[in-house]
Amino acid sequence: MWQIDFMGSLMLDLKNYKNIKVISFDIFDTAVFRETFRPKDIFDIVESKYGNNFKELRMQAENLAREKNAGECTLDGVYKILSDIYNCHPELKTVTLNSFQGLSSDEKMLKQVQHDDIQIRHDMANKLEEIKNYEIELELKHSRQNKDIFDFYNSIKDKYKVIFISDMYLSKDILKTMLKNAGYGDHPIYLSGELGINKTTGELFDYVIRDLGIKTEEVLHIGDNYRSDVLSASKRGINTHYLINNYDNSFSNENVKNKKIIDLYNHKNYATSFLVKLLTEKENTNADIYNKIGFYWGIIFYSFTKWVIQQAEGRRILFNSRDGYIPFKIAKCIMGIDCDYVFLARRSSSFIAFNTDYPINHEKNLYFYNALRFQRVNNIKQLLGCIGMDSQKVFSKILKSGFESDEDNIEPFKFNSQEIHEKVQNLLLSIEPEIYDNCLPKKQELLNYIESLNIKNNDVFCDIGYNGSIQYCVELLTDIKLDGKYFEVYDRSIKLDCKKEGFISSGENLTYGYGGLLETIFSAPHGGVIGYNSCEPLLFKDSNTRINILNKVHNGIIEFCVKWHRLNKKATPDIDREVIKTMVMRFLKEPSLEEAKYGLEIPFDNGSEDALENITWFNESRIKNGRILECYNRSYWKEAFMQILNNSQYAGLSKFLN
Repeated sequence: MWQIDFMGSLMLDLKNYKNIKVISFDIFDTAVFRETFRPKDIFDIVESKYGNNFKELRMQAENLAREKNAGECTLDGVYKILSDIYNCHPELKTVTLNSFQGLSSDEKMLKQVQHDDIQIRHDMANKLEEIKNYEIELELKHSRQNKDIFDFYNSIKDKYKVIFISDMYLSKDILKTMLKNAGYGDHPIYLSGELGINKTTGELFDYVIRDLGIKTEEVLHIGDNYRSDVLSASKRGINTHYLINNYDNSFSNENVKNKKIIDLYNHKNYATSFLVKLLTEKENTNADIYNKIGFYWGIIFYSFTKWVIQQAEGRRILFNSRDGYIPFKIAKCIMGIDCDYVFLARRSSSFIAFNTDYPINHEKNLYFYNALRFQRVNNIKQLLGCIGMDSQKVFSKILKSGFESDEDNIEPFKFNSQEIHEKVQNLLLSIEPEIYDNCLPKKQELLNYIESLNIKNNDVFCDIGYNGSIQYCVELLTDIKLDGKYFEVYDRSIKLDCKKEGFISSGENLTYGYGGLLETIFSAPHGGVIGYNSCEPLLFKDSNTRINILNKVHNGIIEFCVKWHRLNKKATPDIDREVIKTMVMRFLKEPSLEEAKYGLEIPFDNGSEDALENITWFNESRIKNGRILECYNRSYWKEAFMQILNNSQYAGLSKFLN
């Protein structure tokens, strides 16, 4: 038998219906979807083109048309009343002045008024006809097939009579075109607007039964409006199946609520209507959390990439590994932009770019020195591994600096962290000659790779941020001046002298402290660059767990971007950057419990394959051992830690974090 799972609702099994001859479908939110979150949002798009408070007046006209015709109306009837409304608003009229020769001043005035009134009405009628046609065009353009219903339709169309029933003001010809565009065949359509009766009262169902000459129990009606498609039809003995539509489902979905998705709609921009529709549709599916996180971040990536391209104004764009991986794919594969992906990393550039003419802690080396000594690793072996240096070669100096071995714990969250920092600093100063000897050949390999890229002045360099250290390193070594475009640029005490600009901010430090988390979303599913061999980048072996998770997240991002790019071709729905900031900061500071658990599972390597740790450090054994503050401080994503803590058996311990 034919079955289908309607968006998570009850399974429809036709073997439960013995005498079915006709299957009837509602049209909107059943057979087809609008791409806007609310039906009336189509009017926002019209208003964006024609202005004049169109949306409010259009809804007012429809209400009046329904009152005039016992609750039903046609689009022509709506626009007839809209014409009357416009005529009652002199400020909406466009006056055309003409001169009349040979008349007295009073006669001229009278003729002028009469002429202007006729001209205005004629012009307005033409303009309203144009607007009406534009509204119809938008309805057709922004309606798409409901795949679940369409698959079911295909399985039954040759076995049952198919009809469509809708409470709708659009004409039958328009809806036939809409259904045809969605792949449906030519079937009878019964419309409330044309018949003057509707499903809500049940009169439209009565009409259909009489017109088809069948019994009520021989009909199965499928629709999304519980009052009109289910209650009204079932009272007449018609078999019904309720399809929970995306709009209603969204308001009962806790994830939609917790992620504040519908709040985005309050920005009063029709583009957010398209965005909310896509996001709520995803949340109303059974997709895994990685796919949902990626889909949520899709608009952020798309907008960032589009901004970079616009800022480049045709100049060459270098998307840098690993955080430029997805923006590069969006630009090249989705937007069709000619651009490059380059392999530069802190480990292959900033950590080895010391100017050997000066001491390692000299101000000319201070940025690189600090980048290395404050690197978040677990031990000296990992720290020196960041510059490709074997700790065994300086083992005696490690011992002289006060360490017992190269695997001594130097976690920055230990109680004696200041003492550890001082010991690390003394060690680095003592092994300066060995560091320089180690870095010099790597620095030459880096220069050879940069030269192979044929970088020119004013090329655009794109990365996640936050201080432009890799850009600065390239410029320092080559004297080439790049134009840095970053997700965010921080206001740091040590300011690097290079041209750079942030997408969500330049200097506000909105995402400060969340770098590790952001890089788990932006980062490519390949290892970081550890050096070069004959200008070929050498990558360390990445964690399989991390690669698997990143691929799932990235699939969600690309899935969204493909859908959004398709919309861009139809409606150019630019999302305001403030909306993007809102979405980013909500995710960082107010993660849902579902999102927070992502931090427990995704490892972050911070540039070193031997220093993997999860974004959220919810370590039960350490919590039980009195180290809850350490776990909290060690978490890159502290809000996720608190979300998980407050939903665990340890919720009462949150008071010890104050």
